Amino acid sequence: MSWPITGGLGRECATGHQELLVTGHKDGSLKFWQETGEHLQILYKMKSSSHFERLEEMETSDKVSHAVKHIEICLESRQLLVAGISGQVSLFRFTKQELCSTIAVVNIPLLGGCPSSIPSCDVPQSSNSQSGKEIRRQRKIVSRESTNSLDTSDSGDERIVPFKVRGAPVKRPAGFVPELACFIPWPSHSKVDQITTICLNSSYGIIAIGTSSGLALVDTTQCSLIYSWSTTELYGSDPTPSVQLSMQLSDVASPIEICESANANSPIDVSLSNPYPLKGSFIRRFAKNAKEKREVLNDEPQKSNNIARSRSFHSHISEEGDSQRESPSTSRLLNSSSPSTSSQSLEKSTSTQSQESIASLSFIHSHSKKNDSKMTQCLWVGTSAGTLLALNLILPEDRFTSTIVVAPSGTVVKMKGRILYQAFMDSFFCIVSPAAESYKEAAKDSSCSSPDRALSNRINTKASLAPQYFNSIDANEDISQILIVVAESEVKVVALPTFGQLFVQKFEEVPLVKASTTHIRGYPCLMCLTAAGHLTVLSLPSLRILQTCAMFPHSVEYDDPLCQKTAFSDHGLGVYMASPTELEKYTVCSEIADQTNEAIGELFVPCEMPEAPKNNSFLKGVSSIFGGSRQDPNEVDLILSENIGVKNNSGVNSMRSVARIIPGPSVAMDRAQAGGVSAGQAASMALQNLNERSEKLNATVDATEALKSNAMSLSSRTGKLVEKYEKKKWYNF
Repeated sequence: MSWPITGGLGRECATGHQELLVTGHKDGSLKFWQETGEHLQILYKMKSSSHFERLEEMETSDKVSHAVKHIEICLESRQLLVAGISGQVSLFRFTKQELCSTIAVVNIPLLGGCPSSIPSCDVPQSSNSQSGKEIRRQRKIVSRESTNSLDTSDSGDERIVPFKVRGAPVKRPAGFVPELACFIPWPSHSKVDQITTICLNSSYGIIAIGTSSGLALVDTTQCSLIYSWSTTELYGSDPTPSVQLSMQLSDVASPIEICESANANSPIDVSLSNPYPLKGSFIRRFAKNAKEKREVLNDEPQKSNNIARSRSFHSHISEEGDSQRESPSTSRLLNSSSPSTSSQSLEKSTSTQSQESIASLSFIHSHSKKNDSKMTQCLWVGTSAGTLLALNLILPEDRFTSTIVVAPSGTVVKMKGRILYQAFMDSFFCIVSPAAESYKEAAKDSSCSSPDRALSNRINTKASLAPQYFNSIDANEDISQILIVVAESEVKVVALPTFGQLFVQKFEEVPLVKASTTHIRGYPCLMCLTAAGHLTVLSLPSLRILQTCAMFPHSVEYDDPLCQKTAFSDHGLGVYMASPTELEKYTVCSEIADQTNEAIGELFVPCEMPEAPKNNSFLKGVSSIFGGSRQDPNEVDLILSENIGVKNNSGVNSMRSVARIIPGPSVAMDRAQAGGVSAGQAASMALQNLNERSEKLNATVDATEALKSNAMSLSSRTGKLVEKYEKKKWYNF
């Protein structure tokens, strides 16, 4: 919308950066707003549910809805990922011209269900050396055409999904065009497997979908399912070969807990109790001279089955009759020294692990193993049980003919409470984000399988504004990257690849419910929302509390709609839904707060008026006579009198007298004397003319200054307009 009121003047852009707001609505629509100025301006509208059709058997269900739950947008590649509350996920790609295309459909198997939804694990014994830690794609053929029938080839059970994609190619206008649709099946007609988080990476060509029971990866290049896991399978119940690691810990250690094991039967859980970081210096988690002893156990064939174990996620608790693994949410020490074959303990473990859900997802090019200097493409997965897992992604050069390989790193970082957010910084303490593919038109889109495509991280912080901690770091300390993990009860800064804790900040009394990295005046910071409704700003990477202020008048929970409708942005900005129809924008940066007055429009704009008449003019008297205003009668006498201000000795004005002067014989002499001008009178008249000229010159100077001021104001507005169009993003059309 334009300026929302009649009259006044609005301002397009008050700050030097553009701000885009995307809102999802109950009917499945999306709206793009420009929130740079003092009011929202609509840019674009679209429907995220126009390509879905409700199934007949789900017409009467009240749980089926097109409401939008999660939105993920990639500005560089102009891709949009939208997830609904009924388990539908859509990928949109921006195009500048009309396009007639079909929508690929990926049917994701039931996550956290029976093992029949997972490919068979009957692998020959000789394939141990080849499989290693790699997990190949779940081979599943998905038609490029829109399908009206559901694909149940991966499971013998009937899939419960509420929608289907409309068939036949459709000519769609320019804008965001749907390209891929994914369906998360329901466990039952009365229960929905809620989507808890989504993540999109255009450079990797992968979509990650986290639900309340598992994780699924989808390849956007081949439009097919890479693999799907339940939360239990993410830990790898029994990878082989068995490797035991023994480490020497330094005397000064940190309370971080890392499980990095190649064998779940002999895991390592390091738990120390030093709740306070060192003053002004970094703490190294492990000693530099740590030694690793690897003992490879002989693989013995199982009596119950003849399956060759490989270091993969194919194994399940129900398939392993001689191993038991407890969820990190129930035990901080994974103890498998006493295996159990009791079905009761297996059911207990399964029921406990099923409560764990995926809480956060992030793609990054980072270290995934301890003391491994090699950086690879990774997917970091945070769970509601307080564990952070790292999955290695091996991307082939040819994405159209080769498959993506997923390998578990064996690294598990344990935190207290639900994992809310994770971020990364480089060795210069600059916030980094994963690589993104640049936008290309569909007609000119070359093969995205180029081997020299950039997969390195992007630096978001200016190097000149990065924090300086070089004096406090040991010269021998090898810090290539920094991991920032935010949980409900604590925030930790971990050095990679040593996985040594650098800083920690506890929030045990009032937990956190939301967090995100930002920049305040160019410096990296961490914005956190607490359960008490307060906004806390922490410095990075030292985690010092910079500011704490009240945000909401009441407490909020993680699943509170108010918390879910609160968003953090860069430059210390944020927005939240104050009411179902009102949005409020806030900032924690004083520099932007000082610009608030400049961002507000003018309700009353001054208009140029003509010059006011002089006080001694004849028009003023006439206007006072016919204007109806009450004036002093003496003023009227002064105007109409021939001798202004001359009164007789009695104090009565001559205008009121009846007598009249009769000219006599001396009239000619009086006129001659009046015509003569003395030198003094001439000087007086010259001085009066000079004063009048000075007044006119002053008026001219004032008019010139006013003209100059108007020109400067016009120049300023023109400069802002030029700056706006120079920084105009692709979505301002």
